[in-house]
Amino acid sequence: MFRQGMPIAEIAAERGLNRQTIEGHLAVFVRDGRLTIGEVLADETLAVIAATVRAMPDASLKELKTALGDDYSYGEVTLALAHLRRDR
Repeated sequence: MFRQGMPIAEIAAERGLNRQTIEGHLAVFVRDGRLTIGEVLADETLAVIAATVRAMPDASLKELKTALGDDYSYGEVTLALAHLRRDR
């Protein structure tokens, strides 16, 4: 559905799931190379999240999300982490 151009929110509605679940599914595809991070996250969003991860390398997902605040979703953090872990 994502590859066909359907927005994440519409995929979630169509499948009866929440946005974070769909972002988690997409993170698996990012981690294994079936999607590039640029297909799902803006460069600016990735840069901010990556900087926070570098500043807090041992932080949990919840700690990262708290540090980033309401401007970033758990799904976006999960997607960025999948990308950063792939690049290790």
